[in-house]
Amino acid sequence: MGPVVELGRNLAVDLKHPSMSPQWRAIDSRAVDEPFRSYQSELEPLYRTKVYAWEIGLYLAHFDGLVSAFFNRDLAQAMAVAQRSAEAHPEELSTRYVVEDAIRRHCSCWDYLFQILVHFLGLQDGVLPQRRDKERLASMVMFDLDFPADHGITHVRQTPKDRQEALRAFRRIRKTVEFSDKGSRADRFFKRVRMQYAPSEWLSEVKRLLRTPSVREIHDLRNQITHAHPLTAQMYPSFDFGGVPGPGLSYRKPANVVSLMSTLNAAHSNLERAVRVARTAIVGFEVPNSKGNAGVRFEVDELACADCGERTFLPRLMPPSHNRFCRLCGANEDRLECTATTPVPQPVWFDMLRESTTDLQKLKSPPAK
Repeated sequence: MGPVVELGRNLAVDLKHPSMSPQWRAIDSRAVDEPFRSYQSELEPLYRTKVYAWEIGLYLAHFDGLVSAFFNRDLAQAMAVAQRSAEAHPEELSTRYVVEDAIRRHCSCWDYLFQILVHFLGLQDGVLPQRRDKERLASMVMFDLDFPADHGITHVRQTPKDRQEALRAFRRIRKTVEFSDKGSRADRFFKRVRMQYAPSEWLSEVKRLLRTPSVREIHDLRNQITHAHPLTAQMYPSFDFGGVPGPGLSYRKPANVVSLMSTLNAAHSNLERAVRVARTAIVGFEVPNSKGNAGVRFEVDELACADCGERTFLPRLMPPSHNRFCRLCGANEDRLECTATTPVPQPVWFDMLRESTTDLQKLKSPPAK
């Protein structure tokens, strides 16, 4: 567990970094550079928070490498091109093409956000990010795994199970493990969260933002574009013929891209808020308490040691323990001064409890001869 550090705006995304640049080539950058910048966001944490260096390195790098970069580069570019095209040529077919691209990328950003949240919340055993992950897991359980070493290098070896045993394992996974449908509701994801965790303000906010009318309308449009017909279509198959059930054709007016961009811009603002809320939660490692520990406050004491002059961290037990010690030199409690008590997420508290227990065992062990 890394040290507790005070961090604030210095965890904002660096929009000048090359990874955040659209690297314009196919289009005239002068026409869309201004709106491109307006669709970007530094995504700085919403408040100053104490965080743990280990968790930042583990999760924030993944989040920024996928979600933040996609939001500030791919999606911002698509939104800028669509906005400029809608302003300059609202009736052109090419404008509908680029608006479709922005709609798809908007929904993809939500998908990527939930992929990270599945891992951050440790839901892999109950709900996987995508359907293909579920299918891959189902195929993997049909094998027994072992890890033989060959010349000091460990390998993964798969041995097929007995046919009947493999089929039972395959069917069990297919039946019990769900994949995280995002769409406009992400019902499976939030159902699993409700089953496993106590209520969380930031998760409730992400859920609210996902289900705002503008975001849901954009998701519905994405589904329509992907599975039914593009924005350029004026006639498409339907299942009624003049109000009578049966095969038929429907006609509609061309999509109003100005109105679509208004909805898409509103949805983009909600997405930006959701990305910022989720990123803040990851910075602060705000994994909610388990459902059984709802309302329990987990805290860590920061202790200054008079013997070695260093500071150390111990989980505050309930009630507070009188057997605290320096994890570095082993000094007893009478040589320690508690300088701060910090609330921490439940997983951090239990990780620190395990680590401090291991440290105590090492300090009590006789030195090796």
